[in-house]
Amino acid sequence: MHACTRVRFVALGFVALSALALLAEPAAATDKVIRGDSSGFVDDAEVCGLTVDISYTTTFRATVHEWVIGPDDPPADNVWLGNINEHGSATLTNVANGKSVLRTWNDNIKEDSLVDVGDGNWEYTYAVNGFPSRLGGRPIGVGRIVITQTLHLGDLADESDDYFVGEVASFDAGRHPDFSSDASFCDALIAAIG
Repeated sequence: MHACTRVRFVALGFVALSALALLAEPAAATDKVIRGDSSGFVDDAEVCGLTVDISYTTTFRATVHEWVIGPDDPPADNVWLGNINEHGSATLTNVANGKSVLRTWNDNIKEDSLVDVGDGNWEYTYAVNGFPSRLGGRPIGVGRIVITQTLHLGDLADESDDYFVGEVASFDAGRHPDFSSDASFCDALIAAIG
């Protein structure tokens, strides 16, 4: 995945990799519901060749179905699988001209598996269902997509050695141009605030 897309997904709320980081909180049993709200501001982010300020708000709800690593065994890389709903909005403002655009999303994620493939690497498979992500009211991604990411978790007792390796879409029943290229998102962003 392109670096610009990764930054967009993490900074603007889409994200399975971010969800893994949020889920380090241990739980005693499966089918536990985890809820959270967050908001924040990213100053002078470089997105699609533009310097933008990003103000975002997200609501996160997840149901833990199965612990894959942990809880607390070892404590650093606790990972569970379940169902996740995250929705939110982000306002991107071009620092150079003050123009702004609103991005909205409502992601329903069904996590499928996290498998140890050796050498500290794990394959994480999940599906994102249906609802459109919009930029300035215009859909930029819609439909169901199944993604397998390779994550390096290394030493499970040390989160500092974790990093994203890559990903592939094994199924795409919709329009997800941002998965393989930054072009459509960047074209829409530049048209709106460039």
